[in-house]
Amino acid sequence: MMDLANLARLVQMAVEDEPPPALREWCGDQYRPYYHLLHLLALHTEHACVELGVEKGRGSFGMCLAGRDVWAMDTTRRPAVGIMERDFPNFHYLELPSLPPPGQVKGPVGVLHVDTEHSYSMAREEFWAYKQFMVPGSVACFDDTHAMEWGVAHFVVTLPWPTIFDDRLHSCGYAVVLYDGER
Repeated sequence: MMDLANLARLVQMAVEDEPPPALREWCGDQYRPYYHLLHLLALHTEHACVELGVEKGRGSFGMCLAGRDVWAMDTTRRPAVGIMERDFPNFHYLELPSLPPPGQVKGPVGVLHVDTEHSYSMAREEFWAYKQFMVPGSVACFDDTHAMEWGVAHFVVTLPWPTIFDDRLHSCGYAVVLYDGER
């Protein structure tokens, strides 16, 4: 089960180590270390992963490379999604809003990546809606914590679980929260 020391180690590895070549190639000049972190987190869970806000699928790609089932939601289907569906039978794209959680996502979820509109209220609503699928040792990741006047960061600091903020993962801010059980 994931603990804070292992989570910190994975964050450091994501920043310092080279990602898998396929991930680097998929991301191209848009690569950020948090894609590597998502890959590493997926390697360290036996559960499914969920990505809210897929865009071109860079985060989903990293988690799919780890062999996990990935449930990915976005309201805009981009061409990269079709490539991922073709290449990864474990990739499940739903062209839907992130809320409410679709019935296809049942849990448990080992990695939750929150990356939609980057506001306090959306991060809050998405996290609490998907928390029902998380189990002790699950990790919730929040992108763009500095966007919209630090809205996502302001939400993340309200959570009672161990948290790591590390701007080396993404220059616009990134946070990882270790869900270690009810509080």
